[in-house]
This record gives sequence, structure tokens and C-alpha cells, in this order.
Amino acid sequence: MTFTDSQVVLEGFKPKKKRVSPIAPSLKGRIVKLRKQFNTIKQIAEQTNLAYSTIMDLLLEEFGEKYDKYHLFKMISKETARTIVVLKDKGYNMDQISLKTGISTARLDSFFKDSSPQSFKQIVKGLNRKINNKIRNEIFNLYSKLWIRVGVHYKKAIRLMPVVIYIVLKINGLQIRSKEIIDSSVLSQKQFRNCLQEVVKHCPEYVSRDRKKIVHKKISNLKAHFQFDSEFVQVSGFLLEKFWYSINNTTDNILTGVVSVLTLIKLGIKLVDYSEIGKYLDIESSTLYYQVKNKILKPLGINGFRGFKNTPEVLLPLLLV
Repeated sequence: MTFTDSQVVLEGFKPKKKRVSPIAPSLKGRIVKLRKQFNTIKQIAEQTNLAYSTIMDLLLEEFGEKYDKYHLFKMISKETARTIVVLKDKGYNMDQISLKTGISTARLDSFFKDSSPQSFKQIVKGLNRKINNKIRNEIFNLYSKLWIRVGVHYKKAIRLMPVVIYIVLKINGLQIRSKEIIDSSVLSQKQFRNCLQEVVKHCPEYVSRDRKKIVHKKISNLKAHFQFDSEFVQVSGFLLEKFWYSINNTTDNILTGVVSVLTLIKLGIKLVDYSEIGKYLDIESSTLYYQVKNKILKPLGINGFRGFKNTPEVLLPLLLV
């Protein structure tokens, strides 16, 4: 006889210990991570080929009193969760919401408990980097704005906070890879991608605004590194706006590189070689050449471009400020 997740929680059932073959530490770690990602016992069993009782024994041993924590969103359907959020937004108190939904006030308290500070600390610790107060405030401000907009499934801090940290670090021009965030959270690559898409879907204004802010920050860093004057930043900003729709479908570093090289040509700066810009941004000069030739010149029907050094005169008419 097997038991469902809800039976385990609602009936207070604690399975008896059974003799089972030792489970490898790597498999134990995988089971714990799957549970932290809110997979049901059935889903974990399907992915590991282990018996329900074996999985529950392991999880009870690993989580102890925190075992029930990972049932919350599985015991409340998406429809009910959506109703709870709507009622809360309308000003209903916990007792009123409980009467309307049949969900106990204790479980409602857990539903609304803000665990974002704990999630933030866990991820930052995993990243092994310091976050100053300015960045921290940006993270929690953006988190609050997004929490209101995203779907119920993504309101859980362990899902939303990793994406928010990733976005804010990117906005501020700080080096961060999605893999670093994923490894520091309980999300899989697919779950991280889905949450990121959810944020973009509900808050498209963050996409273009934030990407431009990221590129502006990178240009400022580049200016400081090569000791350019302030005119470099001003002209780069103008060219970024001018060519945005032609070249924005690429990475932030390539965007920065294209705009920076065009700025060097516009200002006649020769002390820094174009290839040095590429090296600083960790991109090939050929990549910058391709972007300019195929994304800017080709749509305009302009031919004869053979490189930044060989034919800068082809570009100059387009760089008028």
C-alpha cells in the first residue's frame, strides 16, 4: 500500500523504517534537490526509480521538522492560490480568506510569509561575493514590483529571487553568469529559464531599459580602463541609441564592443587599437566586423567595407552626431 503526499501530511502518517540498500550520496543529494524544487514524491520516484517509502524515509531523515515545508504549494492548487492572492489584494484578512477558501489560517500564514531575505542570503552565500547596500536595495525593490505582476507559481521566493538577483547584477554591469545563479539556488536550468521568461512576459519594460543600462555601465567601465575622456561616453550613448534596433539582438558585450569601436572611429582615437576593445570585452574583432557589416551596413545597401582600419571612411557618414 502506498500513500500520497497529502495523506502523509494531513493524516500525520510517518512511514516505518524499512531495510533498503544503501543509497549513494549523489542520489541522496539529487532527491533532496528535487524536493526543494517542490517535486512530489511521485515525480521523484519516476525520476529515480525508487519506492515511495524509500524516498519519504530519506526526506524525513534529511528535513526532520521542516519536512512539511515542501508540501505547501503542492497542497494548494494554482486556482486556489490565485484566489487567495486576489482576496488578499482586495483587503480580506486571514480569517475571511480562510472561510472563503477552506485553507487554514496557519497554512495561509505560511503562504504569505516573506522568505525573500532567507533566499537572498542563501544565493549570495553560494555566489561567494559581497553585495553592497545600494545593490541590495535595488534587488528587494525589483523583487517587490515583480512579485505583484508574475503568476502565482513564480511568487515563491526560491523561484523569483534568483532571477531578480541575476537581473540587478546585470543591470549594474557586474559580471554574472546564469549558471552561477542556478548553482547557488535550488532551481534547475529549465526552471530558471522559465522564471526569467515569466518576468520578461509580465515586465517587458525591464528588457530594453535594463539592457541599455547594462551597456552604458560597460561603456563607462571601458572608458575608465582606457582613460578616455567624457566625450567618449557621450558619443557612445548617442550611437547606442542610433543603432539600437539594428544590433540589439546580440550579447551585451558585443553591443558594447560595436558601439565603442564606432566611437573610436568617430573621434579619431588611435592610441587604443580596435582589437584591444575586443580583448577587454572577451570577444573577437571578427565578431564586431560581422555585426557592423551585416547588421548596420547591409540593410542600408552599403558595400565596400573591408575592416575598421582599412575602410573607416565607409562608416564615417553614418556616425554624424
